[in-house]
This record gives sequence, C-alpha cells and structure tokens, in this order.
Amino acid sequence: MVHTCEGAKLVRLLGDAALRPNDDPTSKEYLQFDEALLFFYYGRPAFRKDVGNVDNDAWRLCCLVLADDDARPIKRVLPFDSGAFERYEQWIHQSMDVRDFEAGTSLDAAARIVSTFFGTNERYYRGKPLELVPGAPYTTASCYATLIRAQGRLAVDDRRRTIEVQVSKPVSLDKKVLAVVLPQSFVDDAELRRVIISEWGAEVIPYESYTPSPAAAVETIFARVDGFLRSSGAFG
Repeated sequence: MVHTCEGAKLVRLLGDAALRPNDDPTSKEYLQFDEALLFFYYGRPAFRKDVGNVDNDAWRLCCLVLADDDARPIKRVLPFDSGAFERYEQWIHQSMDVRDFEAGTSLDAAARIVSTFFGTNERYYRGKPLELVPGAPYTTASCYATLIRAQGRLAVDDRRRTIEVQVSKPVSLDKKVLAVVLPQSFVDDAELRRVIISEWGAEVIPYESYTPSPAAAVETIFARVDGFLRSSGAFG
C-alpha cells in the first residue's frame, strides 16, 4: 500500500510514528462515509492535491510505501478514489452510490480487482485495463470497466484506475515502511533521514523538484516507486 502526504505532514510524523484517521467531522472524507478514516492506495502513488504554484517544501509531496500487513484492520476496499466519485457521473449510473462499489475488507479484494480488470500488477500500475468488459450491462462492474477504459480529454485523472484502501485505526510506521519517496531537500535533513532509515527501517528515495507546482511531481514519484517495486519483484 502507499500513502502520499505533503511534506509538512511527513515532518509531524517524526514524533508520532503513526498515520491516524481524519476525525474532523466537517471534512469531506468524514462526511462521505460518516466516520474517521485513513486512506491508502493499492500500489499506485496517484494522489495529487492541486494547490497551484507554491514555492515552499511544506507542500511538496512525499510517498510512503508500506509493507502488506494481514493484521491491519481494513474497513473497505474501493476500485477507485472515492473522493473523486462525483467526477465519474458520466460513466456511473445515477442510481449507484459510492458504497455500491465496495469490494471487500482485505487486500485480497484489491488483488481480485487487479486480476479481473487489469490482468497483471504491472498493467495495473501503468493504468492499462483489459479490453474485456466483465459483467452484464449496467452493473457496477460494467460501469467501472467503462470508467477505467475511457479515453480522450476527460475531467478525471488516473485516480479512477487506482484502488483505494480505507482503514479506521491508526497505522504504525515503525518497521512497517519499505520506502519513502521525498524531495531531495528533505533527504538533506539529517534527523529526518535518521528516523526514516533507523526507526522506520525504510529506504530513502529522493527526487528533485524543477517547478513550483507540487502536483507536477506525481509523474516523478510514479517513476521512483516503479523502480522500487520492480526491484522488489512486485511485477513478477
């Protein structure tokens, strides 16, 4: 699983060593499911937050690659980013709610989505769905297949092809993080580097920023995580 956050949040994690559900009852995430949740993506670092041009590292994106943990209590798995559900209305029938797409409460459910709609982990990571549309017309499976296969100038991005994993309990980072992709300026911080390597037991993977737009780093982060997963044998 991966979790992407802004640099300021990563720094706060140094003293806590745990990711915690958002318990703000006024937040969009809380209101959508009426509970405090923590959000991860299954394998793909597709999270982006368009804050415009901000020449400050506090907004730069950092990606944590976490080890699979069967003991981690998963609340639900969805085949896409639930926060962008309203953007999918062109492909999702109006009678369907985001909860209709809940696929299960384990990483096995995520793996089944990958095998059914993408075929392999590598095709999933590269956002290349299979041509076959499973399920009868107008089922959730059919609508989802249409959504992820849509091409052209769209009002949606690749989060529609990224499986979401929701957790309702804090997730410890101690010896649970495999790698952290972060800006080079963060790597230059000796204390931050020490915690990531010595306490979290993770590999540090830096990237350079060339524009003042934090969201512009998503492609670079994808490439860095791709290299890490490939070297770890995740693509077979």
